[in-house]
Amino acid sequence: MSFEHFIEGEQELGTLESQGQFTLDLSKATAKLSEHALPTEYHYLLKLIQLANRLRAPEVFVIIERSRTTLSFQALQKDNSVLSVTHVLQALKDPLADCSHETSDLVSCLLGTFHDDNREIRWKAQQGESEGTIFIDSERNVTSSYSQAEHEVTTACELTIFHKSTWKFWLGAQRRAETSSILVNNCRFSKTRIFIDKLELETGYASVLNSRLNKADTRAGSADRALDAAWNMLFDLAGPEEHALALRRPSMSNYIVRRDVVNLWAQGARYKNGLWPIGELNSSWVTQFLRDGKEVSMRLSRKRDFYKSVLALNKLEQKIEIPGHAIVLRQGVIIHDAQFSTKQVELHEFSGCTLMWSDDELETDLTGFQLVQNEDFINRVLRFKGSLTRAREFFEKAKDLISVPTTSNSRIDQLNARLDELEDL
Repeated sequence: MSFEHFIEGEQELGTLESQGQFTLDLSKATAKLSEHALPTEYHYLLKLIQLANRLRAPEVFVIIERSRTTLSFQALQKDNSVLSVTHVLQALKDPLADCSHETSDLVSCLLGTFHDDNREIRWKAQQGESEGTIFIDSERNVTSSYSQAEHEVTTACELTIFHKSTWKFWLGAQRRAETSSILVNNCRFSKTRIFIDKLELETGYASVLNSRLNKADTRAGSADRALDAAWNMLFDLAGPEEHALALRRPSMSNYIVRRDVVNLWAQGARYKNGLWPIGELNSSWVTQFLRDGKEVSMRLSRKRDFYKSVLALNKLEQKIEIPGHAIVLRQGVIIHDAQFSTKQVELHEFSGCTLMWSDDELETDLTGFQLVQNEDFINRVLRFKGSLTRAREFFEKAKDLISVPTTSNSRIDQLNARLDELEDL
């Protein structure tokens, strides 16, 4: 049965789970498939990562073999009826129809696996003792089955892509490299942990926010290029049910954690007895942590923790010609990583700052991976003005506690000059 015939006759398939009837439009279904195409043949991986984050899966396991690629996870979310075979088959007929986020991500994932190098796709979802499976072969023939599972689980999902056999042995290595690359480049801040061939994908460090300021300079007496550390980095801790990103905070061993919740970089700490923080490692001169709108000690955050947003503040942001930078995630996947446009004059006060947050509402293109920078986007950024003000005020309180060495070298002279300029702001 071809995919077109499936669309015409899936009423019979629907009876596998229920007696509900399907009403499908063949012309509409086939037309929507091309509109819903993902950017590359590997972007289906990102859709599954988003699905796992939505279902609050603790881990996703990715196994890459020469003949197949398998992704599996167990979800903590209890009501996952939207993943039933009936719901998924209904959504396949019209990928752009209104449906739950979970179903939409899954359907986009399945459609994204349609590629000449794949001979069969198998999606299996077990909920309780019920197990449903959808098969799609290289000709896009669709079949489904429904059975009782041997062991009861809350929700267990598995996607297996069987690849066509070929004498071109290097294609397996290429597939492994491309799969790893797209996950590393886009999912380092996923709340759900990701394991690729049993090795955990390392969660991104807070220092990534410094790298977006594009302010590399040469330290005195060294030919190395190093990033400037932010003046203050504000971490807004997320609650259990809030949209969040995962981040590895700066090491506590590099900071003096005070009782008044002011966390100061400790000069001479660990890295070459440095006189100033290293942008790639220590992240900032001061760190600030919020929970439920209140300042808390750095000690209350875990080494890998979940945050609603993170703001890296350059205290001289209004005196430098570097537009602010936004990193936006949607369910663990980066969907935007770019500087603000100079035409977005409303965002000028964020110049020199990097802002990172998790969002599930802003408009994207049909793939879901390209953020639309419209008025809603600007308004969303402007909602962080309170965080920007708070970060400035916090640094004003802390800067007098920072001991800047008086060693006579060009780098220290620059730091002293900057501190002098603070009085003029």
